[in-house]
Amino acid sequence: LVASGATLGGSGTIGGSLVNNGFINPGNSPGTLTVNGNFTQGAGGTYVVEIAGTAAGQFDKLVVTGTANLAGTLQVAQLNGATLPLDADLE
Repeated sequence: LVASGATLGGSGTIGGSLVNNGFINPGNSPGTLTVNGNFTQGAGGTYVVEIAGTAAGQFDKLVVTGTANLAGTLQVAQLNGATLPLDADLE
């Protein structure tokens, strides 16, 4: 559980389900955080994704092996002046 006002960041693997009511900031500018289970982001939660470009490895990723239930806020931070085309395919 990420409590309101708390932040979970970095790269690595969570060995179970995760509930976010605070801030999730995967990666080390950028990087990948994997949840081996379900992910729920509550209405007060924020997912912060940093993007340096559209090529693989240039943006944060949250990988969920189970189901994802999303509410709350998506906050995008552009690194080093990165710009994104409107049709960017970030997988």
